[in-house]
Amino acid sequence: MEDQIERGDFIRFVNRIYYLNSHLIERLDELKSFPSFTHLQKNIALTISSMESQISRIDRLFGTLGAVNSYSDCAQMIAFLENLFTPIQSTENKARYLSLIDYISVADCLIEESAKLAIISSSSIPKLSLAEYKLHDPTIIQSLKSSLQIELCN
Repeated sequence: MEDQIERGDFIRFVNRIYYLNSHLIERLDELKSFPSFTHLQKNIALTISSMESQISRIDRLFGTLGAVNSYSDCAQMIAFLENLFTPIQSTENKARYLSLIDYISVADCLIEESAKLAIISSSSIPKLSLAEYKLHDPTIIQSLKSSLQIELCN
């Protein structure tokens, strides 16, 4: 019984990572249409591509486990991120960059913590090698965040 609970926790944490990445992909893709981010198009596209690869790895993991992703446990967290994203759409210049840095930093922290909790709870799943799935890669967001910080300082 306890193994089933831990397995459920593991899937819940991985599911969070899946939906956090999905949300970031959707919102970063929207930023491509903002004139103030045109010079960051390549960096945004690379970030999206890396996140899509991460989602593919998680899909493989779910397939291996016979699990299905579910939005229901993530709705409040995604709503929280939406509230952080809203100012990006309505502000200009430095405030927009600052809001975007805040948004992606918070999302990345949530992904990182969910990955740590998934690793802790993965002990209940025998023969599962999480290294091949790479649940969190801090370099994905870091490049975009660094570019935004440079823009903010200019």
